Amino acid sequence: MKTPCQVSSILWVLLLLAIFFPSSSALSARVTLNSSLSFAERYTDNLFRTSTNKKKDISSLISPFASLKYDQKDFILQGRYNGTAQFFVKNPKADRFQHSIRLFGTLRRFKLLNISFSEGFIFTPATDTFLPGQRQQITSGGVGGLGGIGGVGGIGGIGLGNQGIITPRTNTIRNQANLNMNYQWTRLLSTRMSTSNFITRFSSNTLQSSVFQTTSIGGAFKWLQTSQTTSALNYDRIFLISDVATMINIQNFTLSFRHGLRPRVFLTGRVGASLVRNNRTRLIATLSTLVPYPSGNFTLLYTQRVGLAQGLAATPTLTQLLATSASRQFTQRFRGAIRFFVGRNVSLKGNSLDLITFQPSARIQFQILRWLNLNLLYRYAKQINFGSFGGEIQTNKIEFGLTTVYRADLESLFSLPTTPTEEQP
Repeated sequence: MKTPCQVSSILWVLLLLAIFFPSSSALSARVTLNSSLSFAERYTDNLFRTSTNKKKDISSLISPFASLKYDQKDFILQGRYNGTAQFFVKNPKADRFQHSIRLFGTLRRFKLLNISFSEGFIFTPATDTFLPGQRQQITSGGVGGLGGIGGVGGIGGIGLGNQGIITPRTNTIRNQANLNMNYQWTRLLSTRMSTSNFITRFSSNTLQSSVFQTTSIGGAFKWLQTSQTTSALNYDRIFLISDVATMINIQNFTLSFRHGLRPRVFLTGRVGASLVRNNRTRLIATLSTLVPYPSGNFTLLYTQRVGLAQGLAATPTLTQLLATSASRQFTQRFRGAIRFFVGRNVSLKGNSLDLITFQPSARIQFQILRWLNLNLLYRYAKQINFGSFGGEIQTNKIEFGLTTVYRADLESLFSLPTTPTEEQP
């Protein structure tokens, strides 16, 4: 029997063959380049994220960003790169470079079948507690995700950043691969199948590296203009790379829905059960809403899920998270956002892990010129420990920086005739 990884590899090969052998009527493409370069100064009062012997320091950050999009009739390909070079004043041995590379693709050759994939690699010296391990970049449209909850994921997902846990500063490599197929049977009915593989490797021997694999199959039915009901059956498998003998199998069964409360206001939720070997069944649920208004938006999310303790302990963990954010465009050039996260992680076997984490943050942005932005960020995080893993950790971060923005449309460089024999006017 083929594993989800083997099936994913076969589907990836078929997808790439379809992409690189496009039809002769789809040779004209549009290529768009977006890029930015940020310079920032950051202060932190706990550089190594320790409960004792805290180290204060100031660092200089240089962060390039580039996005290249290839848009053709049959398919879309997009690549993104985020990087950060960080140089410390008092602790030069802690200087680090962070890299994030992502590749996205969508196959549109078939009328009713939509196939998409993504592959990403992240190398970071310190994982973010709640958000994904990469710094937000600013494009010509403003701050990416400003005011949103960003990477917060639903049931069975891996978008909680570091699951709301503050871990010691250590080099981390993360790899995520996704493959999705959606078939639109009618205007109201569609089915979907997806598979994902997520690997986290820590350089520190005190943290446990892990693999998260998930396969999902389900469908969606749109029963009102503003409402849609979706259902999915998910199978999740989590195990530790360093100790396969302690494999943890987690199976999630969920039902999701999306309902329009009023124009542009939607309530999204999931509810289901998580089955853990040698443990009782656990309720898992997610409820979120996005309320846009003329000058910004407000987001609220609650989720409860079962996963691993992000390397702290080889045990299944119940995670509860409450997240809220608000953004506002005060003037044409000035905008701001605030976020607040609170999370709790409790081990399902024994009392080895019991952590509560708080993280409020605020960000403002001022557009000095069309291509130049001024940014100011403050973030506070505190972790309270009631178990034997993790520690009482508290950090403050203040960041001040400038970002330059560049955008180019390269369509004229990549436009080709429809067919080689087509006569030009």
